[in-house]
Amino acid sequence: MVLQAVVDAKKRFIVIDVAKYGSMSDAGIFRVSLLKKDIVTGLLELPSPSKFPNSNVESPYYLIGDGAYPLKPYLMKPYGKRILSPEESTYNRRFSRARCIVENAFGAIAQKWQILHTTMQHSPETVEKIIRCICVLHNILLDIENDDDVDDEEDKEEEEEDEEEEDDDDDDDCAEDDDDEEDEEEEEEEEEDLKRGEVIRKELLNWFLQNP
Repeated sequence: MVLQAVVDAKKRFIVIDVAKYGSMSDAGIFRVSLLKKDIVTGLLELPSPSKFPNSNVESPYYLIGDGAYPLKPYLMKPYGKRILSPEESTYNRRFSRARCIVENAFGAIAQKWQILHTTMQHSPETVEKIIRCICVLHNILLDIENDDDVDDEEDKEEEEEDEEEEDDDDDDDCAEDDDDEEDEEEEEEEEEDLKRGEVIRKELLNWFLQNP
C-alpha cells in the first residue's frame, strides 16, 4: 500500500491517494494515480496563473516533487544531472528548501504512528482506512498546535500590553493503457508536458537568481 500526497506550506495533507501500487517507481505510481488524473482533468483545481513576486513573468501554479517524479507543467522537480551549472545548483538548493516541508510532514506521521513501521495484518481496505485516518489525525493535531501557538502569542501580546501599561510612567520596551494508439497519444503528451515543464522551470530558475 502506497501513500502519495500533496502537502501544504503548513505540513497539512490536503490531497491523499492511497492504493496498492506494488513495487512501482514514484514516476510510475504518479502516472496511473488518481492524483494525476484529477490534475489533468481539472478536478483538482489549481489556482489560476499569477506573476512571480517582484516580477512581470506570469507562471502557473504547480506541485513540487523529488527527482523520481516526471517534469510537468504542473509538477516541478530538481535538476538531476551529475554536473550542474552554478545556476542549476542555486535552483536545486532553493527548491530543496520547499521540498523539505513535504519530507517533514511524512517524517512526522512516521514518527508519531509507529504502526507505519510494521507490516499491518489487515485487509488492504482496512490498511487504506488506517492510513487515511492517520493523515486526518495529523492535520487535526497540527490545527490544535497552531491554535495553541496563536493563543500563546495572544497571551504574550496581552502580557506585553499589561507590562507597557504598568511601566508607562517608568518607560519600557517553513492508468496506463495498453492500446497502441492511446500509448502514442500519451507519449506525445508526455513530450509536450516535458517541453512546457522545462520552460516553466527555467523561468523559476531565473526568478531565483534575480531574487537571492
